[in-house]
This record gives sequence, structure tokens and C-alpha cells, in this order.
Amino acid sequence: MRELDVCLELLLAWLTERHGRSLSIERREEPAPEVVAAEATDGSLRLAVEAHSLLGPVESAGWLGDRERLEAEIAAGLEGAYALWLPPGADLPGPAGERNDLVRRVREAAAPLEPGERSYVPLPVSIFLRKTQAGGLADLGERGAEPLLGTPERAREGLLRPRQHEAAPAPGVR
Repeated sequence: MRELDVCLELLLAWLTERHGRSLSIERREEPAPEVVAAEATDGSLRLAVEAHSLLGPVESAGWLGDRERLEAEIAAGLEGAYALWLPPGADLPGPAGERNDLVRRVREAAAPLEPGERSYVPLPVSIFLRKTQAGGLADLGERGAEPLLGTPERAREGLLRPRQHEAAPAPGVR
């Protein structure tokens, strides 16, 4: 299912949940590239909707092919339709181990969801730091160039932790 079709379905599901009206699409068309226009009704109410892509089309045939294969791998064995958001331009997992890990994690998060429910898939993120001068990261000492693990949310909050097999240094200890 294309992204704009997913957006349209999510909007109609939200309207149903929010306003108690079960709208179904009567007419759908694509008046321009990256635009979907639809008319939906519940019998007594008519709604016209247009969904536009905020980003231009992806021009990398290789990336699109990789994404389609990844979508098929994730969808295998899952019932229903799911929307999985990745940041625009995000690298898709390359090595088989990373790819299999992502597929497993997404399936585990998706399988128990009921229609309309949401979840997230925590993924490990490696961030590399390097001490360039005394101060700031000086408390990390020589470990400043070692990878730290965390999720993107933890990275934004500054809540990173050392890899599990390493003990965290005590504050002020080098």
C-alpha cells in the first residue's frame, strides 16, 4: 500500500474513532503525481479529502527496491495493514543480521496491536564520541572514543549508557 493511501486510511480511522462516524471511500483518484483525492461517506455525511506528499518522490531505484523487499519481509506472517515510519532519508538496514533484527523487532511490536493502536520499535543506536580537549567530555577520559548505546529518544535527552559489557565510570573517575 502506498504512503498516501495509508495516510488516507489513517485519517478515516481517526475520524471514525473521534466522531463515531464510519466513513468509507466511494471515489478515489490521483489528480496529480503524489496526490490522492477521495470522497468518503457514511450515508448521511460526505467528505472530500486530498492527501499530498510532503516530500518529493524518492528517486533511488535501489533504495525503493530495498524498501519493498523489507516491507515484504516484515509483512510475511502478519495479518492486517501496518504503517511503519522511518525518518526521511534513513538508511535501511544492510547486513543480514541487522535486517533480520529489524524485521523481528517490528513483527514483535506489531503482532499484538489491535486496529488503531500504536506502538514503537526501540532500536539500538551507536553514537561515537571523541574527546578533543579538556573540559566538557573530560570526565569520559580515554573512553570518549568508545561507542555508547541508546535509542534516538535517549540520545536527544542526553541519556546514553555505555555498552552492556562495559561498566560505567564513576563520576570524576578516569
